[in-house]
Amino acid sequence: MASGAMFGEIQKFADQEFFEKHRYGSIYYNGRERGLEIFGILEVDAYDTEIYRTLSSNDEEHQAYYQYLLSKAKYKRDVSLTSTDKIVLLSTCFLTITNGRHILLAKITDAPVKAAQDKSGEAVGTRYFYQGLPTHWIYILAFLLLLIVLLLLILIILIMRRNKKTKDKKK
Repeated sequence: MASGAMFGEIQKFADQEFFEKHRYGSIYYNGRERGLEIFGILEVDAYDTEIYRTLSSNDEEHQAYYQYLLSKAKYKRDVSLTSTDKIVLLSTCFLTITNGRHILLAKITDAPVKAAQDKSGEAVGTRYFYQGLPTHWIYILAFLLLLIVLLLLILIILIMRRNKKTKDKKK
C-alpha cells in the first residue's frame, strides 16, 4: 500500500490543490472504458456501515445516502446526482489512522473526458485508474501460452519416440 499499489494514489486527492486540479478520470469495466466525474474525497473509518452498504431503488434513500457521503467529504464538488446515476467509491487505506480509509467519490459517465476536454489540462484516468489489459484478455493469453507449451511437449515426446524406434531398428 505504501508503494501506491491498489488505489494508493487516491490519497493524493486529500490535498486540496490536487483535488481541485483533477476533476475527471476513467475506469474500465464491462468491456469498455467509462468516464469518472470526481465529486469528493472522504477520510473515514473502515467500519462506517452507512458508507459501505448497498442501496434499494428508492429515490429518497439515494438522496439521503448522497447527502451522507457529502457530509463526510473532506473536499467536494457540486455534481448533479439522481437515483439512476451510477457512482463508484474507490477506497484505500489511510495509513496514519487505524482502520482509516480514503474514499474517492465519482459519478460514472458513458464516455471518459479526455485531457483536451478537461479544463485543468491534466488527465487523471489512465494514470490513476487504468489497470492495463482487461482481465479476460489475460486469461486468453495465458491459455494460448499453456497450449503452445503443451504442443511443444507433445512434439518433443513424439521426436524422442521416433528416435528410440530408429535406434531399436538399427540394433
